[in-house]
Amino acid sequence: MRRRPRLRVTRPAMTPLPTHGCRHGSLGDTGTVSLAFASLALALLVAFGLVVDGSGRLTAYQRAHAVAGEAARAAGQAVDAGAALSGTATRVEPEAARQAATTHLAAAGVTGSVAVSGDGTRITVTADVPYRAIVLAGTDRTVSATAEARLVRGITSEIP
Repeated sequence: MRRRPRLRVTRPAMTPLPTHGCRHGSLGDTGTVSLAFASLALALLVAFGLVVDGSGRLTAYQRAHAVAGEAARAAGQAVDAGAALSGTATRVEPEAARQAATTHLAAAGVTGSVAVSGDGTRITVTADVPYRAIVLAGTDRTVSATAEARLVRGITSEIP
């Protein structure tokens, strides 16, 4: 059996980089990459913190809006039965409506305010939900949302 001839691969000789008078063969830019990396890392960390703070604020606002709506609907259940059954008016009992909304806010663990219109057909609830901003030195913030319930008569259209 015949042997195949071996091919030899030779590498070009490595030439050293010019030192330009610097020690250890460096080019004199020691530390510039680490300074750029540190600046970029800090900027990315701040951007990430702002995204986390923004999502925390948005989540708190969504919760405030949901709780305010639920409390307004709970207050709307305090209908003045005498006026509703006689067919003269559809309105809530103001004190019972305030109590129902306040109880719902307290059960949800938030603070807020309740307002009932003079004619008893509109209930406005404002819910205040706290959240903690991380980037802004861990400060506590509050987000408010308002919801309104309006009592009407009728199924397919409103009856005056």
